[in-house]
Order: sequence, then C-alpha cells, then structure tokens
Amino acid sequence: MLFSVNVDGGLTAFDPRVHRWRKFPSLSFLPYPGSFSLVESGDGGLLCVRCPPSSFVVVCNPMTRTWKELPMSNHKIWTDDDITQMIFNRGTNCYTIVAAQARSGMWTEVYESSSGTWSVKGKPPSSIAFTSRSTAVVQGVMYCAARDIADAMKYPYQYAIVAFDLASGSWSPFLYLLPSEYQDPPHVVDCVGKLFVIAARRSENAIDILNLEPIPRRWIKVSAMPQSMYGEVDSITRSHCVANGNCICLTNVLLWQVVVYDVNDDSWKSLPQYPFNHDALGTFTLSFEPRLSSPV
Repeated sequence: MLFSVNVDGGLTAFDPRVHRWRKFPSLSFLPYPGSFSLVESGDGGLLCVRCPPSSFVVVCNPMTRTWKELPMSNHKIWTDDDITQMIFNRGTNCYTIVAAQARSGMWTEVYESSSGTWSVKGKPPSSIAFTSRSTAVVQGVMYCAARDIADAMKYPYQYAIVAFDLASGSWSPFLYLLPSEYQDPPHVVDCVGKLFVIAARRSENAIDILNLEPIPRRWIKVSAMPQSMYGEVDSITRSHCVANGNCICLTNVLLWQVVVYDVNDDSWKSLPQYPFNHDALGTFTLSFEPRLSSPV
C-alpha cells in the first residue's frame, strides 16, 4: 500500500489488492491542532510523525487512532536534512527509531520503545552528506544514500551508499560508491530481503535499478526503466521511491504519477492516475501495512 499525506492531515493510499486509490483515516486525532504533521517513517502498521514547529515526535496507529508522544531526544530540533527509520519487531511488538544527521552536527540517536528512551550512537562518517531521506534495512543494517564531500570542489558529485549497523550502533567507514555515470542523488529501498538502489543516468534520460553484490562489492544493473515511461517520472530528484511486497514504486511528487517495477518478474507498469486533489498533497510516500494489533 502506497501512502500519501495531505496538508490537512488527510491520507490517501493505493491498495494493490483492489488496484485502486482510496481515502484513508486522517491524522486529525493527533495533538497540536493547526500544525502540519510530517510523517517521517513507518513500519508494522505504525507511523512516526513530527509535529512542527516544536518538533514533537509522535508514534501513532492510524487504524486504531492511538498515539504516544515520545520523550525529547538529545537533539531536539530535527530538520528536513535528517533521516529517520522505524523498524518494527513483529516478535516482540516493540519498535526502534533511528534518527541521524550528517550535513551538520553529525549525530545519530536511537529510540527503543521497550525502554522508552533515546540513546546516542556513533556519528555518521564526516566525509558524507545525506542526499535523500530514503533508507533501507536489510539483515540488521540500515542503508542510506549520501554524497561524498571529502573533496568539496569535485563535480560532478560522487554518490554512495552508507551503512549503519543496528546491533552495534555504529556507521561503517566504508562507502559503497556508485558508478560515476549516475550523477543525480539515488534512492535506496529494501525489497524481497535485498538492497536495491534507484539511480539515474541523466545524460541519457534513463533510470536504472541496481543491486549490490557483496562479494566482490560491485553494483549489478537489474533493470532499466523503459524509455516510454521516463516521462511519467521525469526526474529522480523529484521522485520518491518505496518498496511494497515484491514491487518498487517510483512516484513523481509533482505530477503524482507512479511507475512500478516488479522484482519477481522483471516488469514495469504504471498505476492508475491519482484521482484526488493534487494541490493538497504533501511530499512524502511510504509503504504501509495496516495492523490493528500494533501498540504504540
């Protein structure tokens, strides 16, 4: 299910079971009326929501309309340059939230619902800046898209994937550098238990799906979006990418058109045209699976 967020707290979603868009319960039950709640991440039927201007962080279940305000983290103000990842443990019904910033401040904090506390973890590598808010968790490791800023004068930029080990709370100093032909900020998703990267070859108006082969650490091009579909996405810098089941969804947040790549059968398709008011949409999408049993 693909989520979108309206500025008035209303939600819409694409339901793959019936292959159509539908309205969804809104976030109007959250506190702090009059503020635009920003959905940061979600997993296990829960959403992690930031409520500006004071950056209160709330975890909620939109199906049961229950919510809990989290204690303030050590870094009280999150910005749009931060990354946030929620990981829900279906065995324990507990969740972890990882928040990090690499552009300035260089910090990482982790919230554990089992203890109800934040803890400071290792700093991201000083040589990188996050380039998109997309994250992927595969086998206990969180991956993020970044730009190598060791050489500030270098252009075009060198993009890379960086890794954070959830168990040790530390970032790997090693950067998984992307081939130089990819000159736009990439996106990362976890799909069918694997890490995939969506990257653009701007000079050729092409978008590729890449997979990292751990040994000998090289990128394999899994598929390329058909040229006939490129106009629907137009630019990866204006797109959000999420994975749902065995599908990777690329959403143009200006045109509100969605192109889907099926990993299992190596096929591409477009979703039906978004039927609701485009002007009221926020710019965040995520994969969401409703769960009545998930506690906040």
